[in-house]
Amino acid sequence: GDLPWSKIWKRKSLFATPRDKFTAVKLLYRNLYVARTHEDPNERSCLACDDVESMLHLAECDVLRQEFWNPILKLLQDTGMKPPRDITTFIVTGTIDPDSTISKYHSVIWYLAWRCLYAAIVKARIHDETLNLDKALKRAIAMLIGRLRAYGKRWKDWVHAGIHHKQPRIIPMKHRNKKLLTQDDIGNYEIHGAIWKLATDLGLRSEN
Repeated sequence: GDLPWSKIWKRKSLFATPRDKFTAVKLLYRNLYVARTHEDPNERSCLACDDVESMLHLAECDVLRQEFWNPILKLLQDTGMKPPRDITTFIVTGTIDPDSTISKYHSVIWYLAWRCLYAAIVKARIHDETLNLDKALKRAIAMLIGRLRAYGKRWKDWVHAGIHHKQPRIIPMKHRNKKLLTQDDIGNYEIHGAIWKLATDLGLRSEN
């Protein structure tokens, strides 16, 4: 069906860096390098299964779905994102339904997922290794926590920098709930519990 391309191209991300977005943006432009060759378009080259690797296959592969994308999708929904109407369309474009795309809060998870999955595939090919999807997922969640901590610290530092002003700084109410992270008026922040739960399940450090 039709996709909200104007919203897709205008999509913002509160937490993601330009480097985080690079892989997914290349995918949207259909310019992401995959292993299929011009000489042999039927080459069975997916590192996770026996099918041909293509940009679309990275979203449809049963193994990638089970071991990588399903935990990402669960995290997105556990942190408040509406379930996408079509999962493959969502993985490829970040589109929830024909009228909406992933929010500026949740999009960091989508961007980091693509960044870390693609990096794992490239690394496995370069070093002729087995594709390590567990490591890719762990890296995505660790980077997510890092991005959220950096964001929370910036606000806390802003409050602290004005501590001796005649009128001390406080964080406005509209900036305190960012879906994945909430803060009080003086900058103390809390990362969403679903993120810590997944981090703990993956064996990452779970200190808030």
